[in-house]
Amino acid sequence: MNWPGLARSTDPETSHEAAKLIDASRIEWIILDEFRKARKGLTAEELSRRIPGIPLNTLTPRLAPLLRRGLLINAFERRKASSGRYQRVLQHFQQEDLTHVMFGITPNETPFVASKKRKP
Repeated sequence: MNWPGLARSTDPETSHEAAKLIDASRIEWIILDEFRKARKGLTAEELSRRIPGIPLNTLTPRLAPLLRRGLLINAFERRKASSGRYQRVLQHFQQEDLTHVMFGITPNETPFVASKKRKP
């Protein structure tokens, strides 16, 4: 049986057995929670340090589906990892972020204010 996003059809049977044991949605919630807390975004290595109970090679495959669904966005920034190489920074996408970009308003402003009609 194919486990979408967890094991390829060409992977060995042991990969498919391991994929059955992973609760991907639970891991994605844990990842999203960490990204929500990180106001300046995270690299994969930074994420791994924040979630010590889950190995990096279990966390990183969950980032692409979260990006595709629009829950994470590319921050267009790179930070140096412990290896000396640079990693991209991802951020949690918040609906209000788009509103601010589209309408050029600050977080404290209300984008749409209904005008009150006066009674004659």
